[in-house]
Amino acid sequence: MKKLAVATLILASVSNVVFAQSLNEKLAKTEVSHLQLLANNMNMFMLTKMESMKEKSQSNGEEFVNEFFKAHIDQENNLVFNAYYSAPVASLSKDKCQEKLSSDIEGLSGESGVRAFQTISYFQLSSSEVSDILESAKYSVTIIAKENNELKISCSK
Repeated sequence: MKKLAVATLILASVSNVVFAQSLNEKLAKTEVSHLQLLANNMNMFMLTKMESMKEKSQSNGEEFVNEFFKAHIDQENNLVFNAYYSAPVASLSKDKCQEKLSSDIEGLSGESGVRAFQTISYFQLSSSEVSDILESAKYSVTIIAKENNELKISCSK
């Protein structure tokens, strides 16, 4: 009985090692584009900034509180930015959503946004190259009601 248990453990550990090696090989051979790296780096950058942005918006009594940010690449190889905010239910309107979207686009496309992208890029991108990337990007904002997180509104460009 002990030999059967030991043999089972050995077989299980060998199969895990083989699976891990094949997964590592698969991951090592996966190509990653610079856009995917930019999206990943932007997510990491925003993760480090999000808590302080949330605290700042709360302490300043701002209507919209930063909750979450995600960047990714869509099927057409466009950079996509999704920003999530919480706000009082009275602030959930198409007009307020469009205002927040415009504000976010201006912030990312402005001088500080361009510099941030140049910092997180693995290539020496010029300001005009970053501006081109940001101009072709897609943006979306979702505002979630503080009182009921099932109430939300989204808008995009």
